[in-house]
Amino acid sequence: MSNLNLFLAGLLVTIPAATAVVGLVLAAMADGRENDRLKDQQAQKTT
Repeated sequence: MSNLNLFLAGLLVTIPAATAVVGLVLAAMADGRENDRLKDQQAQKTT
């Protein structure tokens, strides 16, 4: 394989992997915010 082919193959693997990691981070942030919102609602109900 030429250097260009190896570079393109690495790019084809790296881009989807990086996209997946970003998606997981964003989902974790959204889940944390939802958890905080639910805790606030429960705290308001008990007071």
